[in-house]
Amino acid sequence: MTIRGIYEVCIGLPNALALSEAIEYWAQFGYRVSQQGSLDAAQAEAAYGLRSAMKGVRLAHQDADHGLIRLM
Repeated sequence: MTIRGIYEVCIGLPNALALSEAIEYWAQFGYRVSQQGSLDAAQAEAAYGLRSAMKGVRLAHQDADHGLIRLM
């Protein structure tokens, strides 16, 4: 199997303020919020083994279907 490109890059951020600032930063390069979701602490622990609530924001760029950014 050959990997052809990167679908999504995930970037972890320490808090909601940093998330907001990161959205503003990436907007300067043409990215926009396309999807948002969240997990409470129990859901995150079940999915990832880490008991910490998480909000995720996927950023899209124009009509691209790869090279996306997910801020968490």
